[in-house]
Amino acid sequence: MYVNLSKKTITENILPYLTQFKKGRKPKVALWRIVKAIIYRLKTGTQWRELPIKQFFGRTSINWNTVYYHYNKWSKLEEFMDTLFI
Repeated sequence: MYVNLSKKTITENILPYLTQFKKGRKPKVALWRIVKAIIYRLKTGTQWRELPIKQFFGRTSINWNTVYYHYNKWSKLEEFMDTLFI
């Protein structure tokens, strides 16, 4: 049902087109994992609160708010959807 994008695909084809925010704390996990969770959410239509966090981040203590925060920032800059449809 959902395409499993590799780390290499995300880091080479998607992340270079997204703004890397310098202010604030660094995320506890790599941005490619956050992008993978966002793509999963967009493809499945699940609610943000229902994201399978352990599937994407393992034992790292991260919650859906972190994923939503990055999606919201990129969406406000109109970068995320533009990047996916290049």
